[in-house]
Amino acid sequence: MVCPPFAWGPTSKSSVYTIGNINVKTWYKFNVTERTNQFAYGAGRGYTREIRNGNEVIVAKWYGIGTARGASAASRRNIPWGNVAGYRAFHGKSLAPHFAIREWQ
Repeated sequence: MVCPPFAWGPTSKSSVYTIGNINVKTWYKFNVTERTNQFAYGAGRGYTREIRNGNEVIVAKWYGIGTARGASAASRRNIPWGNVAGYRAFHGKSLAPHFAIREWQ
């Protein structure tokens, strides 16, 4: 997947369906091409419970995973998933004035 410079790239959806329950977290990991000057930031979709108008609702939210550089290890993070059945999703952006190529799990 390609991350454009200083802008969010397209959202990539997992091909694996995730079924959660209360307090479940899901693991996200991403990286950029090794031994390059690529530098990217990634975010994974998770879910949180909120109170709206006195009712508890489940809301999709983007959680920052962190940054990855071509010469360093991948960035990883556990993200709240909760009592949701669905597909995980990821998007990222290059933090350098050129495109970054990344993969995620």
